[in-house]
Amino acid sequence: MNSSVEDVKIKLAKAKKYPELTRQLQSLGLASPRDEAMEPVRIQIVDPGIHGTEQLKSRGVTLDEAQSFVDNAFIMFKQSSDKYLFISDDGSSVVIENGRLSTVYPRWKYDPRQLKKIEVIK
Repeated sequence: MNSSVEDVKIKLAKAKKYPELTRQLQSLGLASPRDEAMEPVRIQIVDPGIHGTEQLKSRGVTLDEAQSFVDNAFIMFKQSSDKYLFISDDGSSVVIENGRLSTVYPRWKYDPRQLKKIEVIK
């Protein structure tokens, strides 16, 4: 494992958590029981992966745009032990802590539930 992955893991472990926001979103059905709202920690996308590449292509998003969703995220959700959802005004990226893109959603793909989630967060 390279040092940048280790650095990300350290930053993720130290990231501020928002338990009240997490509970509020879960009570409204806007977050799953495993989601954890956190202060965003920058993860460099180093590998779009097969699925990520397919998602980029089908949704008309560039890898640079997917990275900008991470860089400009106003909130991050830990979705599993190593997977994080970054939400920005322009779109969302799901990234594994090793830098692999899992999926991407441009803003135009936000459904009413996602828009409500953003409204509650802000």
